[in-house]
Amino acid sequence: MTDQWDFYVLHLDDAPASLFVDFGIEDEAPRLDLPHLAMLRLTMNQPRDDGLSSAEEFDRLCALEDELNAEVASADIGFVGRITTRGYRDFHYYVADPAAWEARVAQVMARHPDYRYKFGTHEDPQWTTYFNDLLPGPEDRQRLENRQVCSRLEALGDALTEPRLLDHFAYFADEASAQAYITEAVQQGFTCVEGPVRTSDEDPFSVQLARIDIPAFDTIDDLTLPLWEAARRHGGEYDGWGCEVQESEQNA
Repeated sequence: MTDQWDFYVLHLDDAPASLFVDFGIEDEAPRLDLPHLAMLRLTMNQPRDDGLSSAEEFDRLCALEDELNAEVASADIGFVGRITTRGYRDFHYYVADPAAWEARVAQVMARHPDYRYKFGTHEDPQWTTYFNDLLPGPEDRQRLENRQVCSRLEALGDALTEPRLLDHFAYFADEASAQAYITEAVQQGFTCVEGPVRTSDEDPFSVQLARIDIPAFDTIDDLTLPLWEAARRHGGEYDGWGCEVQESEQNA
C-alpha cells in the first residue's frame, strides 16, 4: 500500500517470529473502504530448525510473494504485512471484496502445487489485527527505531565501532518525575546535559542525557532500553537518541 516497510523480530508463543510490516499505512488506518481482513497461510517447504525461513528457500518465497502481490494488486486490496514463524508464512491483506481476493489467490497458488496453503477472511473494520498483531508494541518499536538509527549511521559511512557521545532525550508531564528520571540515569553513568526544562506551561518537561558509548547494532538495545524503561516508570516518554557520524578511515 505504501513504500514504508520495515521488519522486526520477536517471540510469539515462545517461538521466534519475523514480521515485515507496512508502517506507512499506520496513520491512515483503519481504511473504511477495506473492512475485511484476508489472510493466506503458506506452509514453507524448507524452514530452518527454529521455524523461520531458510536461505535455501529465500528466493522461491520472494518470487511467490511478488507473484501474489502482482496478481492481487488493486485499489480494493491492500497488503499490510506478513509474519513468519513455526514453519509458516502468513500474508495479511485488507480487502473490499473477500470473494474476489480469494479467487485471485487461488489462481496464483494453483501454479505452485508443491506448496500447502489455506486462506480465510473475516470482518475487521477497525483493523484490529493490523494494530494488535502486526505493529510492534512499545518496546519492540524502540528496538526497531534503534536499528533504524544505526542503519542511517552506517549508510553515512559509520562503521559503528568507535566510542562517541550519545545524546538521549525524554519528556515528562511534571518536573518531579523528570528529576527522578535524571537521578536514576546519573546512577547509571549518564550526564544530564539539559533539564528538566520546558518552553511554556503547556509543554512537557524535557531532559537531555549523554554518555560515551558505541552505537553498535548488537549493543544499542542494552544501552537504550534501561532509559526507555526508566522513563516509562517515572510516567514519561523516552524520545530516542542521536550522535555524530564517525566515518571510518576507509570512507573518510
